Amino acid sequence: FIFKTMKKIFLYAILAIAFVSCGSARQFVKFTDKEPLSEDKGRVYVMLRGNHELSIFCDDELTGRIDKNGYLAFDLPVGLHKLGATPHAHAGITLGAAEGEDIFKMNIKGGRTYYLELVFRGNVRNVRYAFRLLDEEAGKTTLRHSTKPQLNYID
Repeated sequence: FIFKTMKKIFLYAILAIAFVSCGSARQFVKFTDKEPLSEDKGRVYVMLRGNHELSIFCDDELTGRIDKNGYLAFDLPVGLHKLGATPHAHAGITLGAAEGEDIFKMNIKGGRTYYLELVFRGNVRNVRYAFRLLDEEAGKTTLRHSTKPQLNYID
């Protein structure tokens, strides 16, 4: 009897760990990962290494939700843009005002690719992430270990 009970507990523990360790993301704008990049746009990859779900905003619009080992890929027109990450739900226009939020401004150059990683900077009580710009080699390496987002967008 004890052996069967322990076997069930072990099985449930394995399933729980497998479920929690799977990462994903949802993207609400056009996913451009493998598409050709035009000279009037820049490509942005946002990747997360951590165990929390964050909302990603671009120019105060929700771009996607990202969690463990997930990534987003989207193109932006040349010029200045503001990216934001938050564990909170809100409209985006006050992004950066609450605990745990981060802002990253980018002056996009045509034909360039940008790799951003969200790095955990919090503690047990505070969920806090910060954007970090990666070089191309580190960005591609991190991207290879990331999970493609579910697309909640249609052209």
